[in-house]
Amino acid sequence: MSVISEGVVNPRARYPPVVEMTKILGYVRDKNGIGYSRDIGRSSCFAGRLYYFFGDTFCKNAEGLFVGVSDNTIALIPDPCNPLQSEYLDIQEDGVVKTLLRLTDDERSLKEAGMRVVLWAFGGIVETSQGVGWIWYQKVLIDSHNLQHYQGTGLARVSVRGPDGQLSAFRCEDLIFEAGEPRIGTFSSLVEGDFVYLWGNHGGGVILARVSKFSPTSRNAYRFWNGRNYTNDWREAVHVLKGMQHGSFFKSKLFGSERAWVFVGCTSYADSMVMLGAEANLEGPWTLTPLFQAPGISQPNQFRYCMYGHSWGLKAEEGELLVTWSERWPGGVIGAKVQLAMDPKTYWKKIPIEGYPQEIRESVIPWTEDPHNLDPKCDACITLEGQDNKQTLMGYSGNLPLSVCVEATSEKLVNETAEIICLLLTLDGKIKDSESKRGKRGSGSALGRAVSMIFRRQTV
Repeated sequence: MSVISEGVVNPRARYPPVVEMTKILGYVRDKNGIGYSRDIGRSSCFAGRLYYFFGDTFCKNAEGLFVGVSDNTIALIPDPCNPLQSEYLDIQEDGVVKTLLRLTDDERSLKEAGMRVVLWAFGGIVETSQGVGWIWYQKVLIDSHNLQHYQGTGLARVSVRGPDGQLSAFRCEDLIFEAGEPRIGTFSSLVEGDFVYLWGNHGGGVILARVSKFSPTSRNAYRFWNGRNYTNDWREAVHVLKGMQHGSFFKSKLFGSERAWVFVGCTSYADSMVMLGAEANLEGPWTLTPLFQAPGISQPNQFRYCMYGHSWGLKAEEGELLVTWSERWPGGVIGAKVQLAMDPKTYWKKIPIEGYPQEIRESVIPWTEDPHNLDPKCDACITLEGQDNKQTLMGYSGNLPLSVCVEATSEKLVNETAEIICLLLTLDGKIKDSESKRGKRGSGSALGRAVSMIFRRQTV
C-alpha cells in the first residue's frame, strides 16, 4: 500500500484568534521630529514603497507653533521594521503639510462663507499598474456650525512624482457615487487579479463591490455582491459586515492558506474594540471576534477609532500582527504589536482505500461512529475523505470513503499510525480473499477491530 500524499502544515495563528499579548509601541511620529496630531493612519504598499495616509493633520512649524490643518496627508514609511516612523515629503515653507488630494478653486472659495470642504480617504491606495493607482475618497462639506454634509464618493488617480517616492493625485472631475449611494471604496480597497475589490458603508452595514482594474473610472463597470454573485445594481447588494466603522482587508499568512483573507477594524459603537476575522474568500461570510479594547496614551478617556491591521512590519508566520488606531485631538495614531496564540506544526499522510472492496471500505465507517473508541488525550487525528466529504471518523457520512488521512504534531506518530493502517488494510484484503474462496461470510474488518488498539498505543 502506497501513501498517495504527505506533507507538513506549518505553525499558524489559532482560529478563532486568541490574544497572548498586546504591546503598545507608541505614536507614529514623523522623521522631522514635529509632533503632529493626526488620525486615520491607513497604510498602503505602492510602487514598491509603504505609505501612511492620514486624515486631519494639525500642522506645526519647526518652532512648534500651529500653522493650519490639512484634511488629508500622505507620508512615506522609510523602514518597514520601524512602523512608528513616517516621513512627510511635501511640506510648505510655513510648515503646512501639503495635501495629497487638492481642492479646486471653487471648493477653496467656500471658506469665505464659513464652510470647509474636506476629502477623507479611509480605504487606502490601490496600485493597478506599475507606479499608477487609485484612491476613493469621501467629499464632505462642513458648515459654520461644524455639521458634516456628505457630498459623495470621489476618485483620484495616484502616481509617483519623484525619485524619493513623492506622490501626486489627480481628482476625477465628477463624483463616482452620489450622496445617497454607497460610499464604495472609502472603507477599504485592494487589488486581486484583474479586479479592484472595494468596500463601502451604506444602510448600517458594509457592502462589497468590484471593478476591473483597467476601468475604475467607468461607473457602469462596477458590480456589487448580492450574496451569490456580482450584480450591476447596488440596491441588490447585501451587507458583508454590520456595525463596523473603519477597518482594512488584506492577504496574510497569519492563519494559513485556508484563511488567507484577514480583516481588522473597529465597531461603530465607540467602544474602542479591535475586531478581527479571517476567511477563505473575500466575500465571506465574515464572522468577527473581539480582540481587545484599544487603550489611549494622551487621551485615555475618549474612545479610539480608525483601527487598521497591517500585513507588513511584523512576523505573521510567528503570529505577530501590527495594529494601529487613532486618538481624538490632540492625540495621534498609536501602533501596537499583537501576539496571537499559535497552533503547532503538524504532519499528515493520506492513505488511499478506493481500490479496496466495498465491504472493507464500508467496515471502516461503523467503527468511527462509536466515540468510546477515541481517546481525548490522543495527539493524532484520523479522518476519512470522500469525493465531497471530509469528516472525523466519529461522524463520517456520505459516499464510500476514498482515503484515510492521519494528522499529528509528531512525524513519528503519523508514520507509525499510517503504517499500522496500511498493514491492517492489507490484512483485511487477505482475509476477504480467503473467505471468498471458502464461500464463508465476512467476519468484519481487521482495521475496525484494531482501531481502539491504535489509539491506546498512541497515548501510552
